[in-house]
Amino acid sequence: MAYNMSKKFGLDTMRFFAFDSFKGLPEDEGGIFQKGDFSQASEEWFMGSVRNSGMDMSRLFVVNGWFNETLNQNTKNMHTLRRAAVIHVDCDVYVSAKEVFPFVEDLVCDGTILILDDWFSYGDTDEFGERRAFREWSMSKNFHELVESPPHSKAFVYRASE
Repeated sequence: MAYNMSKKFGLDTMRFFAFDSFKGLPEDEGGIFQKGDFSQASEEWFMGSVRNSGMDMSRLFVVNGWFNETLNQNTKNMHTLRRAAVIHVDCDVYVSAKEVFPFVEDLVCDGTILILDDWFSYGDTDEFGERRAFREWSMSKNFHELVESPPHSKAFVYRASE
């Protein structure tokens, strides 16, 4: 969907990054997710799905590994990551989500859209998962909820001056 939107709006140089261990979730959380959940979604399956969607594969970069090993300055340098238009976080569990926010801090700019895919996974509580990690993140106060969020997700826009 993000790729198709980039084509629609003429953003032909936009790159897309997928960070995943392809080993499933790193640990249990909240009685909802179990360690290893989603391990059946291999890198080969992911790449096939993306290819079948019609995406220009030269614009996709996959960073394989656990977040605590791959979300670092070396990855930013290797891929010349300077800013992000859209950040889609789909981590399910807190231990993963808490790694994402420090990594993206210097990529966020005025107008960056942040989508938290698993915002409602634990109901209305913010004691688990992405909601907990977002609540603890010092930059979260500058993100403002968007009225139109994807189903089951929550979307925000960053405003530096507010």
